[in-house]
Amino acid sequence: MKALYWIVGAALVAALVATAAPAEPQGCYTRHYSENHLAEHPEQLVANIWVEFSTDTENGGYYAGLGVTTVEGGHVAGTDLADGSFEQGLVCYGDRNPVLCAVDCDGGSFEVVRDTFESIDIRTVYLMVGDTEGCGGAVDISEGPGKPTTYRLFKSPPEGCVVN
Repeated sequence: MKALYWIVGAALVAALVATAAPAEPQGCYTRHYSENHLAEHPEQLVANIWVEFSTDTENGGYYAGLGVTTVEGGHVAGTDLADGSFEQGLVCYGDRNPVLCAVDCDGGSFEVVRDTFESIDIRTVYLMVGDTEGCGGAVDISEGPGKPTTYRLFKSPPEGCVVN
């Protein structure tokens, strides 16, 4: 009888460990905000956003490509960063819970704070996107310095992950 309890207990522990391990999102997730949504949220600077997660099986890396199209809103209103398209590459850490993806040279990061496999929520307080001559990026897609900003994106076909 003790052996049965031990086997059942071991199986429960194994199941808990398996469910506690963070999932690594894979594939393309997108969001296109309506004009009504943007009008209701004038602090928002992103009209379109996509994130594509991938694993480099040969080298063992886990990565995300991110692209945004900005609008005349938030902290980019009235600047040459409004109405632009920007991309950024990030290194992801799937062994963390929540999953963290970061830009080199202190270009910021996002965390996957919700993952239903049909949609994800990514949260950032600082994330630079866009190529520049130096490190980092051109524009911070958070809604203000140190202000947590969450984007909900939906599972999409691979062709959805392109700059619009």
